[in-house]
Amino acid sequence: MVGEQPEVTDVIECSLKMDTTMKAFQQEGGAKMFEKNLAAGLGISRNNVQVEEVRPGSVIVDYDILIDKNTPSR
Repeated sequence: MVGEQPEVTDVIECSLKMDTTMKAFQQEGGAKMFEKNLAAGLGISRNNVQVEEVRPGSVIVDYDILIDKNTPSR
């Protein structure tokens, strides 16, 4: 089902520093666009990517990748 939350078995905690400004990050869609683009790039559901925090320092995004126990490994 679309929008269904994954049944999480593990979480990968990540942090990414981007050379941009907070204003530019927000104008480009902010955290939701980041989740969408990262999920598309990894070939996973957007529901499996959760931005936990966005903070200045260029732009630092702390996010989790949720491992769904119902998704087969490749």
